[in-house]
Amino acid sequence: MSKPTVHPPTYGETLENSVDEILAGARPLPFGDEMIIEGLTEEEQRDYLTTALGNYVLFHTR
Repeated sequence: MSKPTVHPPTYGETLENSVDEILAGARPLPFGDEMIIEGLTEEEQRDYLTTALGNYVLFHTR
């Protein structure tokens, strides 16, 4: 099995994707009613919200 040829980047070449390329490959979120998790107990709902809101506060209050 042969290995692909690897070359160092040349001047002006970027190894990152552009914003447009990243957005083109992104999946849209489902509609709100499709995002509901059914069948959770009250404790599981509380744990989920605690985690989700904790992450929101963590990343949006910096």
